[in-house]
Amino acid sequence: MSLLIESLDENVDAVELVVDERNDMSFNVQIEGVSGKATCRLVVETSENVGQVFAGEVEENVAKFSIAENTLRVGEFPAQFEVFVEGRHFVPVKFFVTVKSAPKVIVAKPIVEQTKSKKPVVSATLSLAEKYKMKKKA
Repeated sequence: MSLLIESLDENVDAVELVVDERNDMSFNVQIEGVSGKATCRLVVETSENVGQVFAGEVEENVAKFSIAENTLRVGEFPAQFEVFVEGRHFVPVKFFVTVKSAPKVIVAKPIVEQTKSKKPVVSATLSLAEKYKMKKKA
């Protein structure tokens, strides 16, 4: 799954990731007024005061992250994108990461219902009066 966040707007609500897949995430980032190379990281707070950190690369104003499958557990977590340049630390955006399971299809044993075929019903009626007449004539 790949995700590109076009602008670092403070109002980014949530980003969806899939736990069973590798997730690639990119941020367009503009760094002005510095001459040094920038590094970045993505911090996902998976529990209180504990976060998972993903190192990123900045090339041509794009910060790229790759999150391996099954690295995060299913749930919703606060996250932030951080940039380090010339000894300074910036947090240009905070948002939520929603991690979901990939859809799964489970097939159960088929249920086969067999209906008994209906046999034709044959009936005959013999009248005793007719039988009695037949005996008298003989």
